[in-house]
Amino acid sequence: MEWSLALFPALVAVAIVVVPGLIIAVAAGQKGFEALGVAPAISIAVVAISAILAPGLGITWSLWVPLGFSLLLALLAAGITFTARRLRFEDAPHRPEEQAVRRTWFSSGQAWAYGALVIAGILLTRNITNAIGNPDWVSQTYDVNFHLNAIRYIVDTGNASSLNVASMTAGDNPVEFYPAAWHAIAALILQLTNADVPVIANTMSLVVGAFVWPLSVIYMVRNLFKVTGPTMLVTGAITAAFTGFPLLLIYFGVLYPNSLGVAVMPVGLALLAQLFRAAQTARVSTVPAVFLGILVALGTALAHPNAIMSLLVMVVPLFAFVAGRQIVRALQRSVNPWVAALQVAGMAGLLWLIWFLWGVVRPPQEAGGWEPGQSQSGAVGEFITSNPVAMGHLWLISLLVLAGIYPLLRTRMVWLVASWAYIGFFYVAIRSMSWEDGRDWFTGVWYHDPFRVASIVPVIAIPLAVAAVDALVRALIAHPRLSALGKPTLVMGAIAALLTGGIAYGTQTATYMKSFVETSFWVYHPDEEAALLTQDEYDLLDSLNEHVPEDATIIVNPWTGAGLAYAMSDREVTAYHTNYSLTDDIEVLNQDLEEVLTNPEVCEVIERHNAKYALFFGHREVNEWINGPHTQQYSSLEYLADPEVIDSGQVAQVLDRVGGATLYEITACD
Repeated sequence: MEWSLALFPALVAVAIVVVPGLIIAVAAGQKGFEALGVAPAISIAVVAISAILAPGLGITWSLWVPLGFSLLLALLAAGITFTARRLRFEDAPHRPEEQAVRRTWFSSGQAWAYGALVIAGILLTRNITNAIGNPDWVSQTYDVNFHLNAIRYIVDTGNASSLNVASMTAGDNPVEFYPAAWHAIAALILQLTNADVPVIANTMSLVVGAFVWPLSVIYMVRNLFKVTGPTMLVTGAITAAFTGFPLLLIYFGVLYPNSLGVAVMPVGLALLAQLFRAAQTARVSTVPAVFLGILVALGTALAHPNAIMSLLVMVVPLFAFVAGRQIVRALQRSVNPWVAALQVAGMAGLLWLIWFLWGVVRPPQEAGGWEPGQSQSGAVGEFITSNPVAMGHLWLISLLVLAGIYPLLRTRMVWLVASWAYIGFFYVAIRSMSWEDGRDWFTGVWYHDPFRVASIVPVIAIPLAVAAVDALVRALIAHPRLSALGKPTLVMGAIAALLTGGIAYGTQTATYMKSFVETSFWVYHPDEEAALLTQDEYDLLDSLNEHVPEDATIIVNPWTGAGLAYAMSDREVTAYHTNYSLTDDIEVLNQDLEEVLTNPEVCEVIERHNAKYALFFGHREVNEWINGPHTQQYSSLEYLADPEVIDSGQVAQVLDRVGGATLYEITACD
């Protein structure tokens, strides 16, 4: 299957992550690239919140739910913005030197930004499609069972709420919150395109990684710095140069919700810098920054709590910087001391809130448990050389990041450097800190998982690299020989082309990039050693509907990939994920089929669930090297795999077999 066949789902995905948020952003007074850049983060909030509200109103999940909700929020945004303008406090407190840039629908600066988006999109699309290989391949990793089956589950139940999705695996137990924004968007794509579920999942990886991420990064750069046009164009190449994101989370996990949250983190960072006047340029007024910032924070949090906690950690130096700046201004008498005291108290309150949330918004310790895997000095080296989890040094990018420290310090963007160093501390901690030294306290938010922290490093490293490039561009423009040419447009274009082309070539052809893409490819490739699905198993799932009725349930061992029959063939299964709560009936189906001829209860359960079919995908299991085999928990399938059982003709028959993958029909209860 060619990637061109994923074009329509990709266009639908882009529309879903842009349109709801764009409506609200425009209503809040944003225009042009500023409206587009903030749109995906807001759209995620709209999708996630409306999905939670819809079941309580008796509304089935569909595209009209987030669209309708976005119109309501747009009316609210327009009302708040209009009132603030009439009362003249839209940009309060106002400082003359912080006059916001005039908002326009298009400008030369925005043209450079759109150019950067195109460059990043092309480079990232190439890497992501090569890393995944084929759009209908699944990631051969532990969590893909849940993610793909959840897409189908939302469509079947009409409920995309984060308070309900986990019911798919909860059995008879209470349902816990699970961040389902990613799955809600994917379910809308399934409803609108009827594409195969694996294609939708991979399309989401492409749209999140090659569109949402670079759009967010470029928005961040525009709202942090006053950069030249060539610098903005180079930002596109820099954004695509990191393996830490988006490729790392496409390779590892696979962490779809986490990836969605990280992709919009730069927008939150940019809005906070705008709100607290900590950027080099003022593009967003106070009231819109607060309103949009709340939605962006909700979108980031509902995409995945990891992402919002990562963002809060990242801005600790920003809050400290703002407090220190206000103290200095109060001492200089440029700010009323009482106002400064109130603002410092506010910053202290925010820092206390982050500390409080740090101990609350985290999974239980047993949900993680990753051990330290590197020495402290080795972890420091990995961070400085942009070598995520020792998977390849990014020499050119790491040099740019380090070179960006000086110009940022020189322009008083100290907090950005401090934020980079602060995230570096957490990276070193998660790679090297022992449990006795506080590993759980410092890293538990990320499940003690270094991959999750490595994925957020580019968010704060990119601004440093951009600052280095901008200093170089300004030096080149000011060079006497170039300025003597008297053709600024030509000079700017030449500098932009040379630097963008040089960095793109230097990073995209580097060994670390090519090897990382190749490594990811084999995580998806369905060869005979594939952890979840081999090509034979794919072929059997493709023909499953020819043999299994729509109302039937299939007995499966999810550790072998057979549970994906639900997502890929639209047939109910006994286990949607490897981690699920057993009911008594499912336990009978999993373990007691051997008693089908002697124990009437077995047939009663089979009839009750119409579970007359079973998939046997051999003994190869995902994460077997960690969790061990699960053949004892699924002894019914082992019983069916015994040739003597089938030869007897009393229990079951083979309906289809492709290589080592077999579909059985249980006939003992007929």
